Amino acid sequence: MVAFELFVRPAIRQISGIAPPVPPTQIGVAGEQLPRLPREFTYMLSVRQNEQGEWLSTGGFGSHVLGGIAQAQALAVIPPGPDPVAKGSELNLIPLWS
Repeated sequence: MVAFELFVRPAIRQISGIAPPVPPTQIGVAGEQLPRLPREFTYMLSVRQNEQGEWLSTGGFGSHVLGGIAQAQALAVIPPGPDPVAKGSELNLIPLWS
């Protein structure tokens, strides 16, 4: 699913003449602590927005967790770092409905 959003959807949009081929990202606020890898970007599929406008994990991150994927509203782009993303931190988000 993440590979589709990062590579296939932009290719389809490019071929179809939809501009921009890569949907613009938006900024969101983490509503909870989110995991981060120390040396590579993390693309967290399972995030949804709560009533306060904060972005939360849907609870599952593996390809086998369909419930979390079904609830996902965006793909969070989490840069590498030594510590988890703290609640209240800004997140770059790729909307899944574009």
